[in-house]
Amino acid sequence: MSTTTGRKTVALTFDDGPNPPYTDQILDILKKEGIKATFFVCGKNAKKHPALVKRIAKEGHLVGNHSYYHQYLPSLFGLTNKEIVETQKLIETLTGQKQKLFRAPWGKIPPWLKSKLESENIKIIEWDIMVDYKGLLGTTVGSPDEIINRVASAKDGNIIVLHEKTHGTDALYKLIKSLKEKGFGFSGIRV
Repeated sequence: MSTTTGRKTVALTFDDGPNPPYTDQILDILKKEGIKATFFVCGKNAKKHPALVKRIAKEGHLVGNHSYYHQYLPSLFGLTNKEIVETQKLIETLTGQKQKLFRAPWGKIPPWLKSKLESENIKIIEWDIMVDYKGLLGTTVGSPDEIINRVASAKDGNIIVLHEKTHGTDALYKLIKSLKEKGFGFSGIRV
């Protein structure tokens, strides 16, 4: 993900939104810092807060599909396709964006669904660093310092995921500052 200038870059991604007031706060910070990100939205939240989804796209960020209800996909069988298709249609209607980015809830996707999505040219986006949760049970990493420690191992091209409700604006500012001090720039997910 290096830029043509040779500067190392990371991609910031946000999951589970849109969630007022957090989404607005995140967008304000990204705008102030001149950073583009990718927001993986849940259909149920996008339907509740369409103006936020439109704002995300209008400000130049990508909007990706994170399923409709944020269910554990391997357990849904026949409902899985509906979860993804309905959310994709909603995203396209609200944003006019036609890219097809998908992040499975908890990163869990059955092989049959992965093959199906890939055959439909849907790009499955995972992550390299999850800064605000740890462990199998999803323990919240709360303090800004804990979040900064989790990006200490960042490498060029890493995709970093945050969850809109679990970080504070102070933590996001510190995370961005820490990465910039280490010589990182920010780029969106390549589609």
